[in-house]
Amino acid sequence: IYNIPIKISAIIADNLYFLYQSLIVFVLYNIFENDKEYKIEFSVPGFDKKQFSVEIENDILRVSNTSEDEVSDKYYKRQFNYSNFSKTFNLPEIVNLDKISSEYKNGILRVILPKVKEIKNDKIKSIEIK
Repeated sequence: IYNIPIKISAIIADNLYFLYQSLIVFVLYNIFENDKEYKIEFSVPGFDKKQFSVEIENDILRVSNTSEDEVSDKYYKRQFNYSNFSKTFNLPEIVNLDKISSEYKNGILRVILPKVKEIKNDKIKSIEIK
C-alpha cells in the first residue's frame, strides 16, 4: 500500500509496539481474602527481591520496584523488558499494620496482610458536652 517492503514495515510495527508497551506498564496481581488475612500476589518474574519495595504510609500500601534494564546489544526484535512499576492500595482498618509481611519466590511477590481480631475505634472519639 505504501510501497514499504514487508520486512521494513514489520520492523517499524514492532518498534512502535515496543514503544507503546514501554509507556504502559501492566502489573498483573491477584487479591485473596480468608478469615485471617488478605494476600496480594504480583506476577513479576525476572527480578531479584532486593529490587522491590513494600511500604505503608497513612494506611496506603505501596508496592514498587526499581530495575535497570541494560541494553548493551542492538535488538532485532524485542517484545519484553523489565520495566519499573508502582501500585498502591488503600488498606482497610481491619489490617494489622504491624504484622504485614512479604516474600518473593518463583517470580511471584506475595504481600500478606493479617487481619486484627477487633477493630479499635480510636478514630472516633465522643466529646462530652458541658
